[in-house]
Amino acid sequence: MKKLTLLFTIAWFGILTTALAQQSNSKATAQPGRFHPPDENTIVKDSSGTVYPYVVWRKLLTSGDYNMRSYNIKPDSMIYIISQRSEQEKDAMMVAMPKPAESKQFVIGSVFNPFKEKDMAGEKLDLKKMPGKVIVLNFWFIGCPPCRAEIPDLNKLVDHYKDNPNVVFVAVALDEAYDLKDFLKTTPFKYHVIDNGRYIAGKYGVRLYPTNAIIDKDEKVAYSSEGGHMNNVYWMRKTIDAALAATEKTTAAQ
Repeated sequence: MKKLTLLFTIAWFGILTTALAQQSNSKATAQPGRFHPPDENTIVKDSSGTVYPYVVWRKLLTSGDYNMRSYNIKPDSMIYIISQRSEQEKDAMMVAMPKPAESKQFVIGSVFNPFKEKDMAGEKLDLKKMPGKVIVLNFWFIGCPPCRAEIPDLNKLVDHYKDNPNVVFVAVALDEAYDLKDFLKTTPFKYHVIDNGRYIAGKYGVRLYPTNAIIDKDEKVAYSSEGGHMNNVYWMRKTIDAALAATEKTTAAQ
């Protein structure tokens, strides 16, 4: 996929040059046409000319990382080009979407009641003893499709803050340890995963999955959401950054 970015400028110039040459012969336009949703029979290419199977380009579009445009090269034909979005384009798309509604169980601004438990690796997690840290919570279970779908993006979030000890990621799973071990072999989840967490979910009244919540340094809910949302991780990262900035400001003032 790296060649999508590396070759886009050069290859796209070639496409436009070819289109302009055709325009002089057939009077066709090379301007972006009105987008018509393609189907499984549509030929979709990247800027280097690589053809993508239907299942592949559909998955790329669903991720939000890629964009597709249709181009009228001839009066009776259209080509579809898929390209990787820039960070600016992706952020603009995320902002344009409705912000995920907050969870009724984690109302923004409310005081969080912490818990303590061991994760699957045996590490003790006492959230009450984490003052000044930003706690990122996820409630999920294996049989939940939107829960599984967001794991790759949640992992990217963990990677982004991996060098910051003031951000702690905790995933409360409803499943038993033996089921989770099998699942995590093929689908790694970089949070601290707590198994058999039904009683924790019940403590907070969580009923919709996935449920995500971010607790700030003052042990208050700074963000929450329930259900799957393409722009959920965007708002999570934005909230974590704001919470960290507030922590640094408080520390500097002391």
